[in-house]
Amino acid sequence: VHARAIAAALPDCVGVTELPGVGHMTPVEAPGQVTRRIRDLAAAHIHAAPAEESA
Repeated sequence: VHARAIAAALPDCVGVTELPGVGHMTPVEAPGQVTRRIRDLAAAHIHAAPAEESA
């Protein structure tokens, strides 16, 4: 309920991922699912910046 309320208040929220049967220790209880979702978000929203030269 709280996560949905926070998501509704965010101006550019892309959604909420709910993992049925998982509690407040989600990264410990379902690390593969959490990692997969983070990787998906990163792939969709982060573009590789050009490498900077060392000074």
